[in-house]
Amino acid sequence: MPPLGGGMEIIMKICLISINTQKFPSPVVPIGASIIYNTLKKENEVDFYDLCFLSEDYVLHKIEKTDYEVICISIRNLDNENMNHSESYLPVYKSFVNKIRKVFHKKIILGGAGFNVMPKAVLDYLEADIGFYGEGEEKICEVVRNCNNNEWLKQQTYIVTLYDVDKNYMFYKCNIKENPIQPEITCYDEKYHCSQKGIQPSISIQTRRGCSYYCSYCKTPIIEGDKIRMKNISDVISELHHIENCGFDEVFFVDNVFNFPRDYAETLCKEMIREKINLKWMGYFVPQNFTPDFAELLARSGCNKLQFGTDHLCDYMLRKLYKTYTFKDIQVANKVCQDAGMICVHSILFGAFGETNETIIECMKRLIDLQPNIAFINSGIRLYDRTPITSQIEVDRERNRLFPEFYFSEKVNIEQARSDINFYIDCLKDVNKKIKIINSF
Repeated sequence: MPPLGGGMEIIMKICLISINTQKFPSPVVPIGASIIYNTLKKENEVDFYDLCFLSEDYVLHKIEKTDYEVICISIRNLDNENMNHSESYLPVYKSFVNKIRKVFHKKIILGGAGFNVMPKAVLDYLEADIGFYGEGEEKICEVVRNCNNNEWLKQQTYIVTLYDVDKNYMFYKCNIKENPIQPEITCYDEKYHCSQKGIQPSISIQTRRGCSYYCSYCKTPIIEGDKIRMKNISDVISELHHIENCGFDEVFFVDNVFNFPRDYAETLCKEMIREKINLKWMGYFVPQNFTPDFAELLARSGCNKLQFGTDHLCDYMLRKLYKTYTFKDIQVANKVCQDAGMICVHSILFGAFGETNETIIECMKRLIDLQPNIAFINSGIRLYDRTPITSQIEVDRERNRLFPEFYFSEKVNIEQARSDINFYIDCLKDVNKKIKIINSF
């Protein structure tokens, strides 16, 4: 990256790495790391490397040839959360950090959504020096300046180090309304532009953080909190214009639930229409309280695809998953959105507490009735500490779940379930040959 202009003094030379390499279902622009990049470069010289399109050898060569004072690594995910084809990314991360250690002998700082899931365990496993537990854009400059000040690091409740003993960590939450920071989009590899025509766009935007829902398996309320924090809509519109100006024509709203709070979603859509935002977009939705008018508003604002975190179509299982809606709600949401010309994507998750072969069959029959455009079928609950499911089942609360551990209802005959699912998928395709099914059961 070029040096800062305006005569501003460079405080530090920093290497920032997005360590994610996964490209399914689409390469994902590292939005969190790019926000950190935009923050750091205000007073530092920063090189940003995205391993989704750069090789480890290329980045290691740059590290060896450049006199960096600190390296920051952003971790998106710990594993693929897929019970039948489970893959932990941590050994790859550890190998890369070990290679860095051979050519770089200063501080390594970890952060990111994946790190925040189990901060101390991740730091200990990767043997980095410092971890930032939380949202980093407000404090990261202060952290890199003080990365060698051990006394200062001990006093920060959001800082994790290898030598902490019984430290009570607290997730750092930014004031995204008062201090909005746009991600730096111009530094993204041009391959993202070529890759955005898949199931979901590669470029993303976040308008709010936190989640007030308590789905049985979900870690988001534990990490981000159950109070929703929203950006000013004017700042969101500015970011959308920026995305357009960078040549993208699709965007993914990665808010945990786009349609909650409802009034915020409606106001944002109306403002997108008024501002003539010319982007197609998709987002995560809860299939609840949908009306034809709301669906039409979404479509007019550019929404062409909705990803519903449906999880199941059997009301009994929806209650076990702590969902707040019913199959009737799902039917209404799917119909009004399809009537408005939008694509409906539903994710189904089998194996939660209470699942039986009968509930799986009921769900698959209802999937035929529902007729989604795209359906993901997954199985097994990736266990995380402090999620509601851990109070539904017997678990070892002292166990380190850094590596994938799954729950699948013992009431299900898996081979019979697999046979039933394949049978109903064939039935579904007979009824609708255009439907796309991604079956990971």
